[in-house]
Amino acid sequence: VTARIDFTRTTPQTRYLTEKYRIKGLPHVAFLTPEGKILHDLTITGFVSPEEFLSILDTLSARAGKEGDAE
Repeated sequence: VTARIDFTRTTPQTRYLTEKYRIKGLPHVAFLTPEGKILHDLTITGFVSPEEFLSILDTLSARAGKEGDAE
């Protein structure tokens, strides 16, 4: 699921999301398991190169293949 959220204003919702997903900067890409667990070690904050992004996706894919749920 892709979500696009406006963080230009501080609201109760953006504060909640900032804390829940440990958002330290933008852009922010978080990967979750089917159960909703956040994979913090694969979270991306800020811009990354296409190669780095693909490397993270490869890691995610390898985990999914080994454990069936990307954990």
